[in-house]
Amino acid sequence: MTIRLLDSPDPLSATASRVSRLDEMAQGICDQAVASARASLGAEQRPAALDELVGRPGFADHVLRGLAVGVAQALAANDQRVMAVYAHGAAPEGGPVAEVQDEPGPQLHLLVRVTAPSAALEAFVASLERALGASLRALRHTRLSGAAPLLDISIVSDREVRQQVGMARLLAGLRPAPVKLWERQS
Repeated sequence: MTIRLLDSPDPLSATASRVSRLDEMAQGICDQAVASARASLGAEQRPAALDELVGRPGFADHVLRGLAVGVAQALAANDQRVMAVYAHGAAPEGGPVAEVQDEPGPQLHLLVRVTAPSAALEAFVASLERALGASLRALRHTRLSGAAPLLDISIVSDREVRQQVGMARLLAGLRPAPVKLWERQS
């Protein structure tokens, strides 16, 4: 009797396929963020080389905002327990992008509210962070692809929100209030 754990006859091939899909997802998030940032420019600026655009004031912030929204949508699509995704931290003009600091640190701080935490979601977050980092390194701009991690994602349960403990306290009406990027419709 033979038991196959995966649909593929070659388990390594199936694993590589899943990794490849995650890499494609991360690349799609990056591409969409850049496209959205380009769309925010005047028509004469849009065709400029990406290296030039990333150095312009505000462009990197637009890319980071697009990345935050893309990550929120990917998390929600991956796990039905995700109820909402928020951006938090110091942000210019109320957006989800952290201010540039002297010490390198995460540039996007996301808070993911779930009905119940899961190891699978935590593993997906770690894998997505890694894949996004690889996609962003292709941009070769310190603000977007530096050595510091891009994302700081905190997962909080509904129970933690009700008890207002840990990172869930951010949802208790503190100022500045987190910016809701995505919410599951009932």
